[in-house]
Amino acid sequence: KKISYKEWNVGFFNAIPEDLVSDNIDLSNITWLRRDSKFHCYADPFILNVSDYTIDLLVEDILLGSKNVATICHLSVDKCTGEIIEKYTLIDDNIHNSYPLIIRGDTLDEVYIVPENSYSTELNVYKYNTLLHSCEHFSTMLPVAVADATILPYNGAFYLFATSRNAYNKDLYMWTSNNRLYGYDLSPILIKSNLFGSRMAGDFMYVNNTVYRPAQDCLQGYGKGIILYKVEDISDKSYNETKVISLYPDSSSYYSDGL
Repeated sequence: KKISYKEWNVGFFNAIPEDLVSDNIDLSNITWLRRDSKFHCYADPFILNVSDYTIDLLVEDILLGSKNVATICHLSVDKCTGEIIEKYTLIDDNIHNSYPLIIRGDTLDEVYIVPENSYSTELNVYKYNTLLHSCEHFSTMLPVAVADATILPYNGAFYLFATSRNAYNKDLYMWTSNNRLYGYDLSPILIKSNLFGSRMAGDFMYVNNTVYRPAQDCLQGYGKGIILYKVEDISDKSYNETKVISLYPDSSSYYSDGL
């Protein structure tokens, strides 16, 4: 029998978006985050800011062995070494929070966070005070619990993609609104029901005026790989996409079980 335990980390590699969508990247050369404690794991990174020397991330922070409790943190990381320079805990309500989607307002200081909280009964929005490193509840985006909610602005409308509570890795739904932060319809459409390529794997990407959707390969196991889809057409009644590439971890990596 194989004995193992779950351990997550954040990795960094140099690439331009054009290389990623053309499958011209090297996942064997990754700088891994130098965790500040062997008991803390970090996952679901979203980039807040990048400077010449640092990368600021919002991440899920989970203790090894903890089943249902995780916090949302802001990490400032050295770009060269992967060392954590500063850490701020933003959302800690003694339940499981993850996937801190970042929504930017009209100014640089206006930042909102939409974390997954699969043990709640709703999807909430928090306003992040970047000067005080504190969050306050702003609105309820959906009155239902969903996984990995991600929003695509497109032709004046906002489309929210998330998998359902009853089938987190399989059933992908889409909600529509005229406002990014609230007002989503309560009758979503099911756009995909498959363990391969349904659950979101990060924010939408724009490369040369083309939109791409990153998704997870959960058919071979939760988070086994990342599938990149090209968005072909979208409206409040339909959605079409085409698979572009598949990404899987380097087999020689310490973190070779998923991506």
